[in-house]
Amino acid sequence: MTLHVETDGSALRQITADASPYFRSSRADEGLLKWVNDVQGGGRWDMAWRTDTPTSFRYTRDMRLPAVDRPNDTGQLTIVDVVSNPLSLYTTYTWHEEVNFVYHSETDPCAANAAGKELTYRVEMPGTVTDASIQGGGSSETERNCAVFKVSADTAEHTITVTAQRLRWGYLLLVLYIVAFVAYQVLTALGRAASRRPRKI
Repeated sequence: MTLHVETDGSALRQITADASPYFRSSRADEGLLKWVNDVQGGGRWDMAWRTDTPTSFRYTRDMRLPAVDRPNDTGQLTIVDVVSNPLSLYTTYTWHEEVNFVYHSETDPCAANAAGKELTYRVEMPGTVTDASIQGGGSSETERNCAVFKVSADTAEHTITVTAQRLRWGYLLLVLYIVAFVAYQVLTALGRAASRRPRKI
């Protein structure tokens, strides 16, 4: 599963299931699609497509989340921008989400534990990831603007948190322009003052 967070607080969620070519049969095909559809992602799945290769069979679905900068079933994105922190050169994005598994029988957690089953969850942020953590069972890795979680399926409830920072280039250029303009005005004023001084003969 992948969540791609945009700078404006919207997001694109995608889930992909890979299976053996055996699952191309109609009944197995329907079962795999049903599993992907049963995943709750905080909204209605918008599109679905399949990819067949000689060695794999893949189903993919995606949904567009127009605003994740307020609490909802999906999670919450907190944005600390120039309005919230005008002195910072960075905009900070923090994504907080509950990831839960629903078991159909009491033996499912034991089976998941024995098989080492896990969900690979990739969260792509609009800036460099500075921190990524998971509670409830699993691991996390970070690389530039991405955090990859291995969410263990033998525990029902998990909490993930990702923090990223994005340099405010426009704000930085504005500050540099103001500083350069003030410096230019000061130097010009000093030059004029020096030229007006009476010269000793």
